Amino acid sequence: MEGFMKRYVLLVLISLAISLYGCAAPKTSIKPKISKAFGRSEFIVAEIPSHGLIGDGLAIAVGGGHNTEILRQALLLLAAEGGEQYIAVIGSNHTLTKVVLINAVKEIPDNALQHLHIAFLGDQSAGAELKPAVKRTGAELVIVSL
Repeated sequence: MEGFMKRYVLLVLISLAISLYGCAAPKTSIKPKISKAFGRSEFIVAEIPSHGLIGDGLAIAVGGGHNTEILRQALLLLAAEGGEQYIAVIGSNHTLTKVVLINAVKEIPDNALQHLHIAFLGDQSAGAELKPAVKRTGAELVIVSL
């Protein structure tokens, strides 16, 4: 019985650690999907990191946290470069990534991101919330299903 309890406690601790800190599962190649959506092979990738179940929940509750401001500044810098610019916004937690993108464009002036093309990797259903927010900024949004 003592050996069983040790294994059970170890299993619970491992499960808790994965839930709290995120799982480091290998990613499938996403570059070909983004390239196809953009019609080009060169683009910038902004990856919104996952912080595990609790961390992501807290970040979503506060509107994306510091990732929102970092993404906002990146979008504005890209738009300031001039010409057509392409950026893919990705993350292992699609809800967090969506919240970060929506809140990043919220404070950007109308039409400030013209000539900027944004790809969002996630569910097509996210488009209902994302498209109006991004469209207001003048950027073009492409949703890439995984």
